[in-house]
Amino acid sequence: TVTNNLDIQICTGESYMINNVAYSTTGLHTEIITDGASNGCDSIIALVLNVDDEVTNEFDAEICAGESYVINGVAYNTTDTHTETLIDGNSNGCDSIIILNLTVNDPVTNNLDVDICNGEAYAINNVNYNISGLHTETIPNGASNGCDSIIVLDLLVYNPVPLSEVSSTLCD
Repeated sequence: TVTNNLDIQICTGESYMINNVAYSTTGLHTEIITDGASNGCDSIIALVLNVDDEVTNEFDAEICAGESYVINGVAYNTTDTHTETLIDGNSNGCDSIIILNLTVNDPVTNNLDVDICNGEAYAINNVNYNISGLHTETIPNGASNGCDSIIVLDLLVYNPVPLSEVSSTLCD
């Protein structure tokens, strides 16, 4: 009788074949092959099988609208749970599964209605506005969620009326 010892490592979902028998569980497995040795005797194969699990990593991430989060060359840009499998991606040669819980934040918009007199200015982000109308100012990463802050200014500039054009009758 000839005994052969095998120490084999496989990943979950795989199997190791001996004498047309598939083994897929961790442990010691013994297979006897009648007349299997080169000298005509029986051959005993002692298989120490280690089955390693795939590695799963789950994490949360936030990005701003218009940005992407890239895993394994795949860009994600929607709020959702995304799963990516890296074949043979962990240290034991088994697959690595990445679960990404992605939140995409929108920019924050603030609307301001401001009235000023002619000759005055209204400042946003170090920019002075002194003409009536809608003005938009974007402050990169200025919102509390880390995304852009967009300020929409509806500015109304009043022109003073000269006193000479004002007439009033106090008494009749």
